[in-house]
Amino acid sequence: MAPLLLILLALSVAGEDPFQQVLLKEAAASKGAVCLDGTPGAYYIHRGSGSGANKWILFLQGGGWCESEQDCYSRSSSALGSSASYGPTFTPSYEGGDGLLGTDPTTNPDFYNWNLVYAMYCDGASFAGDQAEPIIVNGKKIYFRGWRVLNAILTDLMSKGMASAERAILGGCSAGGLAAYQHCDYFASLLPNAHVRCIADAGYFPDFKTPRGVYHVREAYTTVYTMQNVSGGINQGCIQALPPTEQAKCFFPMYMINYLKTPIFALNSGYDSWQTKADWFWGVKDYNDCASDLTKCNASQLAVVQDYHQMFLATLQPILNSSTHGAYIDSCFAHCQSSKWSTGVTIANTTRQQAFSAWYSGTSVKLVDCPWPCTQPGSSCNGVQAPCP
Repeated sequence: MAPLLLILLALSVAGEDPFQQVLLKEAAASKGAVCLDGTPGAYYIHRGSGSGANKWILFLQGGGWCESEQDCYSRSSSALGSSASYGPTFTPSYEGGDGLLGTDPTTNPDFYNWNLVYAMYCDGASFAGDQAEPIIVNGKKIYFRGWRVLNAILTDLMSKGMASAERAILGGCSAGGLAAYQHCDYFASLLPNAHVRCIADAGYFPDFKTPRGVYHVREAYTTVYTMQNVSGGINQGCIQALPPTEQAKCFFPMYMINYLKTPIFALNSGYDSWQTKADWFWGVKDYNDCASDLTKCNASQLAVVQDYHQMFLATLQPILNSSTHGAYIDSCFAHCQSSKWSTGVTIANTTRQQAFSAWYSGTSVKLVDCPWPCTQPGSSCNGVQAPCP
């Protein structure tokens, strides 16, 4: 899992309505809410108006994890480990832009005028780590404080009106999608009088044995869990249910989902382009072309890809069988799909925007595309490669 993947998430799109920066300097000084390099945590906000003035979306940025002390040291000099390069304004693009975080009612009709918040990801552990003291790597102090950064963001938002929210959504993509699973119940607990739901975009990372016979993701998550002291910053129902030797498993949505009380919507590809390339095919020879473009897979390679798809759907059953959770699992070869969600991809002639809005309004939604290359009526993927249309 390349830790600096998705650095493009910090880029802005010209012409969009920008969000305004909030740099949490006071919380950094008084609470230790800092990025890997010790700079303050931060978020960007676009204030709601009209019927959305008392409704909130908090979206957690993604960008992989740092899986060793040296990895975190390297990351601390980037926008995924430091707020030093953050500008005064930001416009969501790859994650939520012209989609869940869009301000145009034609593309985001249900949430365009809500208070929209984009939390910057600078800790390398899905906003969950909390080590009291920094470590020293190559003479530089490295801080593991993502849980404090998240709490500082939430505290600041509560003071800005979120405490009296009527409706609220916690979301995120990739590592931020994983964070949405982990922090969903905690977020809901802070807003007992609000209608709270969560959405995890490309955040369902399964615990699987790769074709090489190794548990690559488990090894990575276990390292992150221990190194950053994650236990207090993830779903506590799962932590309390498992013995200490098994608690690192709670970092995986497939193990913690049975303890999640707040309804969540899984927006995912059944052929996630990041998971297949970086995780499923990790270290496997002669699969680079196939892992990057499914149309280049030969028959035996495609059989391995289909094994991944079957495994993914099997681990997703707790959500698919739930009476409260929702799901939109397409067969596009893609990663992160909460942007531009009102057009392009469809399952049963239903867009991502339509599916989530219907589910948020109380309709049961469990849409799962047929296996790639899916050609069933109403499905728009039809073998297309990332990004989906």
